[in-house]
This record gives sequence, C-alpha cells and structure tokens, in this order.
Amino acid sequence: MMKNESKFLCKNQSTAANFNLNYSKYLLIKKDYSQINLNVVLKSIKDEFVCLLGISEDFMQINRLPIIMAKQKQIHHLFKTIIGNALKFKGEEPLNIIISAEDQETMWEIKIKDNAIAVEDIYHKSIFEEANYLKRNVHCKRAEIGLLICRKILEAHGGTITIQSNPVNGCEFTIWLPKTQF
Repeated sequence: MMKNESKFLCKNQSTAANFNLNYSKYLLIKKDYSQINLNVVLKSIKDEFVCLLGISEDFMQINRLPIIMAKQKQIHHLFKTIIGNALKFKGEEPLNIIISAEDQETMWEIKIKDNAIAVEDIYHKSIFEEANYLKRNVHCKRAEIGLLICRKILEAHGGTITIQSNPVNGCEFTIWLPKTQF
C-alpha cells in the first residue's frame, strides 16, 4: 500500500468513531429519500479513489445496478466504506472489486466481491456488531467501525448485509435492499 493510501484511509477510519455517535439518530429520520442510480453513485466513488489515491480505474468493475429509493448520502457512505476497506486491506496482488446486482422479487441483492485480505469465518457476524468495537478485537484485520455504520444504514433502509470469504479469493459482501421504501 502506498503511503498516501494508508494515511488517507487511516484518517478516514479514525473519524468514523466520532461520526457514529450522532449518525444513529440521523438514520432513524424517514425523510429525504429519493431515487438513486447506484451506477452513478459507484462511478462517483470510483472516481474519488482514483483521484485521491492515484490508482488505475481498473481496480473496480461496476456491472448494471438498479435505481433505488434511499438517502443519497447514506448510500454513498455505505459503498465508499466497503470499497475503502478493500483498498485498505488489499494484498500484494492488484486489487479487483466487482459489483453486481440481482433482482430478487421484493429485494435487490447487491454483491461486492474483492480479492483483498479475507475475513476469517468466525468473525463474519461480529464485524457488524457494536460489541466488537468495544472489545477492540485485533484478531480480525478487516473489523472496522465503518462496517457497523454500514449495517445501521442498511437496517434504516429496511435492508441487511452479510459477508462470505476465503483466504484465496478475498471477501464478498452481499447487501439486500428493498425495491420500495416505506
């Protein structure tokens, strides 16, 4: 990882703890939902990282994604956190992130697959839980407070998040978001 990448990503993560204190209240407000084209959101995030870190655009492939009803800033934060974690925990191979979506009747199933450092199976649930951050679990390299915020954003939107991983292929985050909002 380049020095600029590490400094940017570490600074970003350290402010997340302070941010989380007030963010939970904001999540519960049910206004400010609008139609959001996830292709536009992900292209914007990709451009941000390319510009800030000086990396190639090839690091991320965005497949056809849906238009959803959600809060723009929260959805941007959600995807930026997951992609930022992949950048922060990339291995020696060039990073490869693939984002895709499938129509599952009442929900959108959005997958974010990367080849970064894998999360061990025993941490798959705890990386999204508050207790994990209180204990400051150092055994899970990708356990960041940003993933807790991601879970809270998705819950506020009526969705969920899970992870699967293996040491060879990295991680795959699966996000479920409802097609219609309350």
